[in-house]
Amino acid sequence: MEFKEIDRKILTYINHNRNPSISKIAKSLKISRDQVDYRIKKYISEGFIKKFITFFNYSAFGYNYFAPMFLKFEKLSQAEIFFKKLEKHKNIISYGRCLAKYDIYLNTIFKNENEFSEFLSEILSDSGIILSDYVIMKPYVSEFYPLKFINLHEAEEMEFLPTLENPIKKFDEKDIKIMKMLDNNGWEKITNIAHGIKSSPELVIYKIKRLEKEKVILGSRVHFDFINIGYSPTVLLVNIPHLSDANTNKLKKFVKQSPRINNFLLSFSKPNCAIQVFHKNENELREEIKKLQELFKDEIISVDILPLEEELKMPEMLPFLK
Repeated sequence: MEFKEIDRKILTYINHNRNPSISKIAKSLKISRDQVDYRIKKYISEGFIKKFITFFNYSAFGYNYFAPMFLKFEKLSQAEIFFKKLEKHKNIISYGRCLAKYDIYLNTIFKNENEFSEFLSEILSDSGIILSDYVIMKPYVSEFYPLKFINLHEAEEMEFLPTLENPIKKFDEKDIKIMKMLDNNGWEKITNIAHGIKSSPELVIYKIKRLEKEKVILGSRVHFDFINIGYSPTVLLVNIPHLSDANTNKLKKFVKQSPRINNFLLSFSKPNCAIQVFHKNENELREEIKKLQELFKDEIISVDILPLEEELKMPEMLPFLK
């Protein structure tokens, strides 16, 4: 898809403003409602926008163990068996295929390490599924950045793993229904939500603002189909043995300034860093890796390159509320 200036403006606005109305977008950008409405419908119909995602603070629900995983099966056919087990699992945010060193990736969320250990034991004890290798990351930093390659510069990065002073919140039935609807569609209309919870739009607006103020709702992002617009996603699993404060700051500066990186995390486990890169071709990916290696030329670092393929589950940010 060719991006015109009007597309860049609309995408920037909707990517960093939760659930704005067509009228509000048009007024802010000084363009007509018809232009905004037509282009957003086009983005969705052509598959450029796959979903509007709402990010939530997991600690507010008592879930404090976010664990991205990469799995390698003894036989690739075992992955299909595994996928069926994941379809309705309450701890799976998203999953998909990857190439090279591992077969699939998973983004998972658990209440604590014990719950995660039970999940891992279930995987390893299944006689039909034999893992030959796996990586489990234990992130303490996870940040999302604006998509600079389509000029989405205006918003700051969003932290995915914040903590709360009073971690577990109490939610009433309407709160839960509102959050489930926003999880399904972060751009759901207020009137539709009001109808869904059998209440007034004013109450819905009040409740959403309260959830945002209490940092239960962290923000929203547009989930783009990058492959559809000519970009390939690749994860770099990086291990930096001496991840000092100085090296951490260097790394954060690098990922924030890169035009091709939109997400990275730091982990207590090895590898201690994961970087997601979107690139048009192999040369662009090589360029990012060379910059990273040059940045840590005085360190002994390792980099595993994992091209991502099809996403088999759209991100479901609150799977435990099914």
